[in-house]
Amino acid sequence: MSSPTPTPFHDLDQFVALPRISGLAMSADGRRLVTTVQTLDGKRTGYRSAIWEIDPTGAQPARRITRSAKGEAGASFTANGDLYFTSARPDPDADSPAEEPKAAVWLIPAAGGEGRLVGNRAGGVGGLIAVRTSDVVLVDAPILPGSVVGTDTTEPAANAAAGTDAKHGDPDGDPIHSVRGTAAPADDPDAVLRKLRKDSKVAAILHTGYPVRFWDHDLGPDVPHLFRLTAANPSAANPGAANPGADNPANGMADGSAGNATAAAGSGESDSAVTVAEAVSLSPTVDARPAVRFVDLTPDAGPALRNTTQVLAPDGSFLLSGWARPLTAGLTGDLVRIDTATGSRQVLLSGDEHTEYGPGPISPDGRRAVIVVERRGIPERAYQPSLAVLDLADNSVTPLAAQWDRWGRPVEWFPDGGSVLVIADDTGRAPLFRIDVASGEVTQLTNTDRPDAAGPDGTDPSGTDSSGTDESDTASFTDYAANHSAAVISPDGSTIYAVRSSYEYPAEVVRIDVATGETTRLPNPAERPLLPGWMEEITTTAADGTPLRGWLCLPESATETPAPLAVFIHGGPVSSWNSWTWRWTPWTMVAQGYAVLLPDPALSTGYGQEFVQRGWGRWGAEPFTDLLAVADAAEARADIDADKTVAMGGSFGGYMSNWVAGHTGDRFRCIITHASLWALDQFGPTTDASYFWEQEITPERAEEFSPHRFVDQITAPMLVIHGDKDYRVPIGEGLRLWYELLTKSCRPAAADGSTDHRFLYFPDENHWVLSPQHAKVWYQVVLGFMNQHVHGIPAELPPTLGLTPPSLASGS
Repeated sequence: MSSPTPTPFHDLDQFVALPRISGLAMSADGRRLVTTVQTLDGKRTGYRSAIWEIDPTGAQPARRITRSAKGEAGASFTANGDLYFTSARPDPDADSPAEEPKAAVWLIPAAGGEGRLVGNRAGGVGGLIAVRTSDVVLVDAPILPGSVVGTDTTEPAANAAAGTDAKHGDPDGDPIHSVRGTAAPADDPDAVLRKLRKDSKVAAILHTGYPVRFWDHDLGPDVPHLFRLTAANPSAANPGAANPGADNPANGMADGSAGNATAAAGSGESDSAVTVAEAVSLSPTVDARPAVRFVDLTPDAGPALRNTTQVLAPDGSFLLSGWARPLTAGLTGDLVRIDTATGSRQVLLSGDEHTEYGPGPISPDGRRAVIVVERRGIPERAYQPSLAVLDLADNSVTPLAAQWDRWGRPVEWFPDGGSVLVIADDTGRAPLFRIDVASGEVTQLTNTDRPDAAGPDGTDPSGTDSSGTDESDTASFTDYAANHSAAVISPDGSTIYAVRSSYEYPAEVVRIDVATGETTRLPNPAERPLLPGWMEEITTTAADGTPLRGWLCLPESATETPAPLAVFIHGGPVSSWNSWTWRWTPWTMVAQGYAVLLPDPALSTGYGQEFVQRGWGRWGAEPFTDLLAVADAAEARADIDADKTVAMGGSFGGYMSNWVAGHTGDRFRCIITHASLWALDQFGPTTDASYFWEQEITPERAEEFSPHRFVDQITAPMLVIHGDKDYRVPIGEGLRLWYELLTKSCRPAAADGSTDHRFLYFPDENHWVLSPQHAKVWYQVVLGFMNQHVHGIPAELPPTLGLTPPSLASGS
């Protein structure tokens, strides 16, 4: 048998160093297109992001336009062509660098040049909110509630629930005055409180509501507010304008001398909505930084803006935002409209225990918006998001494409205002769709042609050459299997630019002709990595007649020798194996000779609402039997060694791995369970979003489908993996699973304490294990455990675990 062709997946150091592309932004004239690329830092212990420009015509190579040790993110164009981004890079004009630099707002002028600092805050900034058709720039930024004078921000704003006529602060509709004055940094209440907590070494948080954690971080004590970036001296841009605060030295500017000021919307000191572009004109030279301050549009928000989405109108005059509101121990989502000049807020749609609302793109004329209406789940019925058109004049809601049995994610209106671009999961893919707003007609724009399945016959089944360049203008298998994660429409509406990926290649930027669907891969910051095998689609039928499918990745060696099989079980549980993932990349295992199966059982998205409903609350029933049915189909193939299979998954996939372990005897040589649910009665009240869990799992179901009840039936050796900073599936699940494997399973620890099971614990990692050095250890330990129990090869542990004598250690 010939030696396999070397690929980055044969060497984990090369694998973790592969560049990672995400996000897109386009300028107003359609001539500039940028994306963000993560690359490995010099210490190989983290990733550093940078902004790259891609030629929309495809004529020029991609070029990097930012570079710093702290990296850049959140690229957004404004109407004048300036490119904004966030970064914690040091201010080059500062007398001394900040001790703990925070993310700040930066821009690269339309004409080019170096990035310049626009403004920052004591707690840093979160995301940018901007559109290419306006010069209005907003940011979300954390603020300590005690720094907001005159407004109790420890609870969600009660005014937001008062009705569609409520404005924040004053029930008569006037904005709050003097909620917070401007201040120089030394006197800024937010900065003062942060310094007090830091100097006192106090990290305590007093909670007054739920939730208190999210994924991997604590919530509080600060809360996010929305700020408008505006000129600190409006009268200079408009000499006739009143400016009561002009002579107040506390009205600081982001010019490096007076610091950064924050004012409340409507305070009289910032009621002239001068844009940052206009502020630049106040500078004495063209290369000086703009004098900018942050105007708080939501001083009474409390925690209502946590984990919400904002969409800015094309003219920048208002935005739509989610607004989290408590329901007993849970949350619902209102939809609010916020005026970006005054901060006045209007509740458009109020969520309740049955329904919640999320903002979507606003039409070019600003009169309508496509929103997401989610029917909340209950134990008897799965949750269901749907699309609707909101009339912004009368708040009427009209369902959009109500008969379309897919969960659409609205992206952007086409320039003519007659249709909307949407992404939706669809049978293991995520194509782009166009929905006519008047008729609701849905047209699929990409992934429309399915070529014949290709195999290892000398033809690359991806339809690409080794450099990743399309070999023809027709849709290849790669095009058909693609997932689109981001997209922008050209100003004339004829072209879509998108970030796409599949299990054949990581994210890349492509150009799509709207009329024909023809897709062209543009010159990207990185080429596609060479794969150590190929991918096929596999189908079968469930016991109840439901069609099932999945992806099967096969090694080159499978053409000569049947390959052992690794069954990947996806998390979610409501999700799909339909896009490249760095944490569950099948090709690292394919490079070691394994075939990898990626099945979509009940609860998976992209197959209609009923497919989700089949598994809703029945985790150990249809999702389990579907999984085994697809695995049976794979094992029946001549190129698969059915006697050498392993099962593995994370999160819900870890739950299912535990369930499989207790219900399949010795079918699998070993089982790997990552960030897994073990005892459902314990998990439900301790996860970071218990209220969501209770929408699906009743106490009776938690008892029926809890894997821990079947620990005495586990015979396969198990590798347990858990991160201590995982708040979605708390570490208690992994600890209890580990102890009960050693004491109650069919394969308990021996009298001397030795065991075939293993526990890989990461004290400082979260649900996913994201740092490159730990991702490398993850793959090394997993592959070693698999090889030991599939091939009988002793596990080769990475020296970085400290278990290998220094004299034998080679590399890291």
